[in-house]
Amino acid sequence: MTKIRMVHLSDIHFGQEVDGSLVYQDDIRDALVRDCARQQAELGDANGILVTGDIAYAGKKAQYDRAGNWLGDLCKTVHCPGQAVHTIPGNHDIDLDEIDFTVELLHTSLRNCAPDTVDQTLARIYGDDPSVVTPGASALYGKLAAYREFAERYQSDFDSEARPVSTKELRFPSGHVLRFIGLTSVQVSDKSDVARKMILGSAQYIFRPEPNVEYVVMCHHPFDWLKDRPRAMPYLRNRGRLLLTGHEHQPAFRKVE
Repeated sequence: MTKIRMVHLSDIHFGQEVDGSLVYQDDIRDALVRDCARQQAELGDANGILVTGDIAYAGKKAQYDRAGNWLGDLCKTVHCPGQAVHTIPGNHDIDLDEIDFTVELLHTSLRNCAPDTVDQTLARIYGDDPSVVTPGASALYGKLAAYREFAERYQSDFDSEARPVSTKELRFPSGHVLRFIGLTSVQVSDKSDVARKMILGSAQYIFRPEPNVEYVVMCHHPFDWLKDRPRAMPYLRNRGRLLLTGHEHQPAFRKVE
């Protein structure tokens, strides 16, 4: 393996066309598959597909079933196995019907805490033992149940509720590794999402460097949406070779020397 070719998708919003607000969604997704077919013919097979959130539009199982069928067709088009798909959740992957008053209280406490107390607040919710699911963790992640079932198809579910990170990697014959770290920026997501109020927590963004390993970091929200951005970004810029985000629907890239 001398070159890596990845398909990066975001905000594909399966289900948004149902209410008639975006009737051309299916047509655009079909056009995307055709474009990927042309790219495959010109550049060769893809090594994987990265989806940085908002797979569904309302976090419903039927929407994920449609997304799974479409991703299966895309995998065949770019000649990569289904297990090479890596997903992370976005705000539209939240099922708002699963948010009750208890969840609203947890969201409010996290949104209103000071940036330098995010970790302490999360620790009180998740507890000290990542292997034990606390009532607070169950409440926060119930809204992502359909997404997590979908993500499990691609081995992209979280390490744990206390560390909602998913990891995949590509290995080169030389022994070098390209490791993809999927972060979850929607722990407090609901109808009240605003910039600088989303959170990660250090359990997600601190990962140690390893010899011959390069990191690609995936996060749905651009990093200026994060409450704990001042602490997270020094780590992510230092450790991540490539940072991929979605959410704002404005394709762009920036190279930092």
